[in-house]
Amino acid sequence: MKNTLFASILILISTTAFGFTVKENEILIPFDSTSNSYAYIGVVEFDSSANYLYQKSKQWLIDKYLNNNFDLDNPKEKLIKKGSFDIVSTMNAGMGVKFPYNYTVNFSIVLEFKDGRYKYTLSNIKLSQNAEGTTTEQSIENFILSSDEMGLGKRKMEKFIVQTCNLIHEEFTQFIKEMNSAIQSNNNKNDW
Repeated sequence: MKNTLFASILILISTTAFGFTVKENEILIPFDSTSNSYAYIGVVEFDSSANYLYQKSKQWLIDKYLNNNFDLDNPKEKLIKKGSFDIVSTMNAGMGVKFPYNYTVNFSIVLEFKDGRYKYTLSNIKLSQNAEGTTTEQSIENFILSSDEMGLGKRKMEKFIVQTCNLIHEEFTQFIKEMNSAIQSNNNKNDW
């Protein structure tokens, strides 16, 4: 009986001391081991010239962000632009109390073109708590690690981090679908 009680207490202490940690497999955002950061990288095959893919991509980015400012605009080869979207994540504080957190997710968009394919890289993902960027940005990597030093409330914070990252993943998934659809669409309106 004493051994069972001792073992139960030991298990309870070890699980509360070490607790739940943010598991990599719970966060859906892909991790790029080459750059040691979270990023979305893909190559899309599409039977068109590099120039066509460049033109379609550039026009889509201008339409999406309502400006034609690019960090790099190398015709037929590469486009680099800053992108962003907003999310609202809710932290459950317990006893029915929930707090909404508004984030603007800022990131770099790199599109590279070759005949018959293009490559996208969505990286340098940062969170800010306002759209104007007047609050300090935090990299997604630091955001994910932010619960490591917590004591009380660590489990709630880790659940919040996983939930927030998975909301971000949903937005990126939609962004990639929209981008691919726009680049691969045919604008020729031939009614014959």
